[in-house]
Amino acid sequence: MSITDVATPDTDALQPDLVAKFERSGAASRQLATVTADAKNRGLHAIAEALRSNTSRIIAANALDLTRGARTP
Repeated sequence: MSITDVATPDTDALQPDLVAKFERSGAASRQLATVTADAKNRGLHAIAEALRSNTSRIIAANALDLTRGARTP
């Protein structure tokens, strides 16, 4: 079954883009299922390091998002 089988016809104009993203994520999931635990762990460590290295930038961007969101009715 594909995401297009369950997508409702009354969704917004972003639907084709979202469907494509869901389908790519499914393909990536199947590909990751074949990767070794060691490779997955190295990837997770790299992601963790990137998050630690960019914490201040991430927090600043989140604060900006919250501020903008508070202004939206």
